[in-house]
Amino acid sequence: MLLFIKKLAARQLKAIAIARELGYYEVPQTGSLANVATALECSESAASTLLRTAESKLVDAAVQR
Repeated sequence: MLLFIKKLAARQLKAIAIARELGYYEVPQTGSLANVATALECSESAASTLLRTAESKLVDAAVQR
């Protein structure tokens, strides 16, 4: 798993960690993109881009194992 983390920029890793902490990845979802953006002190658009980019890198790394 550590190899996956190395593929992320520091800001992307922070975004993923905050999103998880706030319940963004829970089912059902208990945190919102707005919550993540507020915690990151950025716009919802920027938070969404950070999360999608990080998720894409993690999925690519997992599938290419």
